[in-house]
Amino acid sequence: MLPIQEWIHKLEEGEGTHWIKAIASILAVIALAAFYDSRNFRNFTAPDAMDAAQLARNLAHGKGFTTDCVRPFSLHLVQTNRLDGKSLLKEGHPDLSNPPVYPLLLAAFMKVAPFNYAVDENNQFFRHQPDFLIGLFNQGWFFLAAVLIFLLARKLFDSPVAWLATAVFLGTELYWRFSLSGLSSMFLLVLLLGLVWCLVLLEQAVREDLRSFPWQLGVAGAAGLLLGLGILTRYSYAVMVIPAVIYCLLYLGKRSNAVITTLLAAAILVVSPWLIRNFRISGTFFGTAGYAIVQDTPDFPGSVLERSLNPEGGKLKRFDFESGLRKLAVNGKQVVLNDLPKLGGNWLSALFLAALLIPFKSLAISRLRVFICLSILGLSIAQALSRTYLPLSDPEIHSENLLMLCAPLVFIFGAGMFFLLAEQIEIPFPPFRRLLTVSAWFLACIPLWLSFLPPKSMPLSYPPYYPWLVKKMGNFFKPNELIMSDIPWAVAWYGERQSVWLTPTVTPDFFNLNDYHKTISAIYLSEITLDSRLLSNLFPPKGVDQDWGRVVLEIRFNNRFPKNFPLSFVWADILWDQFLIADVERWKSPSVRDEEK
Repeated sequence: MLPIQEWIHKLEEGEGTHWIKAIASILAVIALAAFYDSRNFRNFTAPDAMDAAQLARNLAHGKGFTTDCVRPFSLHLVQTNRLDGKSLLKEGHPDLSNPPVYPLLLAAFMKVAPFNYAVDENNQFFRHQPDFLIGLFNQGWFFLAAVLIFLLARKLFDSPVAWLATAVFLGTELYWRFSLSGLSSMFLLVLLLGLVWCLVLLEQAVREDLRSFPWQLGVAGAAGLLLGLGILTRYSYAVMVIPAVIYCLLYLGKRSNAVITTLLAAAILVVSPWLIRNFRISGTFFGTAGYAIVQDTPDFPGSVLERSLNPEGGKLKRFDFESGLRKLAVNGKQVVLNDLPKLGGNWLSALFLAALLIPFKSLAISRLRVFICLSILGLSIAQALSRTYLPLSDPEIHSENLLMLCAPLVFIFGAGMFFLLAEQIEIPFPPFRRLLTVSAWFLACIPLWLSFLPPKSMPLSYPPYYPWLVKKMGNFFKPNELIMSDIPWAVAWYGERQSVWLTPTVTPDFFNLNDYHKTISAIYLSEITLDSRLLSNLFPPKGVDQDWGRVVLEIRFNNRFPKNFPLSFVWADILWDQFLIADVERWKSPSVRDEEK
């Protein structure tokens, strides 16, 4: 009986209590995930999520970094850089918009997971199975981030702070939405937490002289590796080089030069091969993504630049330091007024501001505050300068939301500040102190609780994305045929067909692309075009090139096509706000689909 009694004692009061807490926490998180996913899952709404997914599928199928979501501006970059003047649209256009790491991870996941892209044309559906699997893939990174937050908070503070910070992170509805969005944000967050962990270890090792110099250089190399992987996950993440270097300069003393050199060398070693690849293909290191600072400006409003087959070179060259400052001022105001106050999506972030005024005994905690403040400043500037059309799909869940990366670090300090304030309150009964902590956590997670209330969310992200309809439309065409669309990422992902983004004008852009690059077999339009503003978009002032709005209205309601227009048949049998213009009536020819099968 003695061993049994010892075992029971360990479970009740000894080391076994930690295992019971861990297992109970894991089961609770799994139950929460199952309940949230069943009620709030939606098919992809972010254009770059669908773009990355279709690129990953091409990688998984052995097609390399070729994209079916083609930007006319990418054709322009490739064509002007090649001696033969080819845009490589017919051969398989190389991707120049996405960093490689996240699509590679997705491609590896697609190799092992049971992805099913087939759709029964006779039975409409709402939940797209590949979207759901990718959501589960990203939720794995979400849970790994929670583990890293717990370990980092426990190292800096103590276990109660670690439990509260992790619980708040897992109870923040914003991160659950990111985890199901299909974006690379959760993976990037894991890389950032790994970088912070390396910097904390370096600072402690140098300050207390705990480790050998080679060990410190090894950790610096690991930090550089994580930094490089982050840049190859999202180019704007490169701004994190500045906070990391400043942190090392301030707090690593005589070892700072060697550490910084190792860190930067490792990051450059990781990033260089991909940047060289981009330069060889397009003459630019970051492809179309490198022009983000030019987008959404008076010269190139919205998505005009990426949709332009022949952008005005003078406007690109005219964009200077003053224009950059203007964009920073305009978008920076929105960051300060809207994004920073809502950092993390709950009130615990406000305690971080109070924590900035408190002198902590731990040097590691005090110094990490400086890194967090520098990171918030750097990411705010990057978010303002790199803003494009992507936030229009969702003002919070998009890849240009960089400040969400800092919120978990802010939660750690907010939790530490909460316990510091709670200790100042005289509570006669100790159990009430735990009740106070649970109540604070419950209030911090109110947005998540509200998401569980009726009505239940529809998985369909319509308008404008209807996977079943896009897939059905894609089946009208052969894999080597080209479709032009105002949602090319959806046609590429759901329809599994090569799609080029709708050019800004019919004449000359559409005709030039059709005549000199590749024949366009159809144009698929959604409410993004049909629901445009009447005067500014559909009927622009005189002197502007022939626009799509006028052509679409004539085709849709009067069945009149422009002179010499290569497409002459319209299919709009299912949804009034979406229709297809094609070269022949493919929807009346089942033999076309049968031939493909």
